[in-house]
Amino acid sequence: MPAELRTSQFPYRLLRDTVSSADTDLAAATKTWATFVSTYHPTSGSSGIAKEIRPRENKLVICFDFKNANTDTAACSIYMYTEGGPAEFVCSVDTITAGAQQSDFTSTTRYFGDTIGTMTQRFLGGSGAVEEVDSAGNDGVAKLHITDAKGYKYILILFTTISSGDNVRAWFRGY
Repeated sequence: MPAELRTSQFPYRLLRDTVSSADTDLAAATKTWATFVSTYHPTSGSSGIAKEIRPRENKLVICFDFKNANTDTAACSIYMYTEGGPAEFVCSVDTITAGAQQSDFTSTTRYFGDTIGTMTQRFLGGSGAVEEVDSAGNDGVAKLHITDAKGYKYILILFTTISSGDNVRAWFRGY
């Protein structure tokens, strides 16, 4: 008898909460496991902003919400880590723009990002390893889809620019 196909149906969870000032992107000297543990690790880092990828989360979906609708923007870089390994660049996005669709992840009115500008990716799996979904500015929910987490254990997103007077959050879920 063939195995039954199953899909993990995990809800979105917060990847980064309410970022209002830009992060410094990683440089050659800060892409080490030691920097990750001391600064970004979810349980031991000084800022603890990385999140653990659950063992059954092989594919990841990331979306964004903003304080203000239609004009606010952010840019980001995403990295993954194996236990004890260096930062692995997944992708960067030069501009994520807020749309008019309201986010209902929390009781405060926020707006989903609906446009993803230029994405640069160098993740395992080649040119299709990270995909943009619904990212053409139609007041929907623009998403980044990581087609295979490749066994990485942690994910880190850094917002390298943010519109003045705004803040951005990132949400993710695996399946």
